[in-house]
Amino acid sequence: MTDRFITPDGLARIRAEYDELFGIERPKVVETVSWAASLGDRSENADYLYGKRRLREIDRRLGHLAKIMKQAKVVDPASQPTRDQVRFGATVELADEQDNRLTVTIVGDDEADASAGRIGWSAPLARALIGGRVGDARCYPLGGVAFSVLVHTDMSSPWLTRYGTETQKQHYLPGIVKGETVCALGITEPGTGSDMAGIATRAVRDGDHYL
Repeated sequence: MTDRFITPDGLARIRAEYDELFGIERPKVVETVSWAASLGDRSENADYLYGKRRLREIDRRLGHLAKIMKQAKVVDPASQPTRDQVRFGATVELADEQDNRLTVTIVGDDEADASAGRIGWSAPLARALIGGRVGDARCYPLGGVAFSVLVHTDMSSPWLTRYGTETQKQHYLPGIVKGETVCALGITEPGTGSDMAGIATRAVRDGDHYL
C-alpha cells in the first residue's frame, strides 16, 4: 500500500471535518429523520427520504475520513532537513520563459486542493518538481493547458499512480506530465459526488469476472 503522507495542517482540516460531521451535522439529520418518521407514511415524506440519503452520504464520508486518519503518516514540512531542494511540503514558485508564474505546495493526496494551490505528492506535476532546486529547469507547461492539468492531475492521476498497472502507467503518465493527455474519472454512484473514495459499491471477483 502506498504511504499516506499528510501535513499537520492537512490532518487538522480532516479531523475538523470529521468532528463537524459526526458531532454537529449527523445528530441534526438524525433528529430530522426521527421527526419525519413519526409523521407516518414515509414513502412520500421528503424530509425522511432526503434525511436518510444524507445520512448515508455522511456515514460514507466519515468512514473515508476515519480511514485517512488511521493510515496517515504525518510529515511536518518545518522538520525537513533540506531546505534548498523540493521535498514533500515545499511551496514552489514556477516560472516559464515568458515569466508566467504559478505557486504550488506539495502536500498529501488526501489534502490536495488545486483551487488553493495544493497538489498531491503523487500527482505528475509534483513528481516532476520533487528533487529540484532553485533555478532548475523542469519540462512542464504553465500555459492555459497546464492550469487545467493541475485540476485533473490532483483528482484523477493519483488513482492511476496508486492502482494502475506498470503498462498503464508507462502508457498514460508521460502524456499527462507533458500536458498532452487529460485524464478523468467516471463516477456513477448516486450521492458520491467527486469523492471517488466515498463509493460504497464494490466489485467482487467470481472466477474470471466480477459481480
